[in-house]
Amino acid sequence: MFGRFRTSSSSRAHGGTALVEGGGPVPDDLPRDAFFARPLQVSELVTKVEEHEDGVRVSFVATVKDAEGKRCPDIAVHARVRGPHRAATGMGHTSMMGKVTFRMSGPAGEYTCVVEDVAGGALGLDEDASTLRATVTA
Repeated sequence: MFGRFRTSSSSRAHGGTALVEGGGPVPDDLPRDAFFARPLQVSELVTKVEEHEDGVRVSFVATVKDAEGKRCPDIAVHARVRGPHRAATGMGHTSMMGKVTFRMSGPAGEYTCVVEDVAGGALGLDEDASTLRATVTA
């Protein structure tokens, strides 16, 4: 079975197999939240600063966990990072440890990361239990 189709045998119509839409649950039809207890949360947003000759590189590491505290691998996380001279919006996927890193390099100053969305909103995000913003002065 692949996608939303299943293989069906039909000796009368075509004398072989045909793809038939529907016909019961297939992997794409299974609820995605079966793997994680809803809602998700960003349990921490940690900052790390590395100084270089021409400025700094700031890293923001977000950890995504489900409602039971289990780490959530392969979850899309959207964030906005703002530095002294520019801003960027990006998306990353969590590692097997449920972590995703957003980085920005530039001159010394204030850097802020705001997590805007997790899992495209499909699994829900507990904003009250999450750490969605971190600021560091480098």
